[in-house]
Amino acid sequence: MIATSIIFLSLALDTLAVSLGLGLGGLPRSRWLRVGLTFACFEGGMPAVGLLIGQRLGPALGEIATYGAAAILILIGALEIREAVTGRDSDDDDDDGDD
Repeated sequence: MIATSIIFLSLALDTLAVSLGLGLGGLPRSRWLRVGLTFACFEGGMPAVGLLIGQRLGPALGEIATYGAAAILILIGALEIREAVTGRDSDDDDDDGDD
């Protein structure tokens, strides 16, 4: 129950951030209801779609997903260590000298 509440809170904060951006960007009042309903439909629908897809793919990919997740964590850790040792961000690689 607590994990579900945390997931819902993070989704709500994400929607709040997008809504704040739209409000600051000058979204006309006439479109508020349509945008709000669109957010509500997707915020409610996407977890249901994800659960249905996960239920079908879980048994087939269960063990493979475990190894994939471990590989991703190792890769991210290695990149973070390299970044800490060299003192350069990965964004610095794309720097063309224009500031």
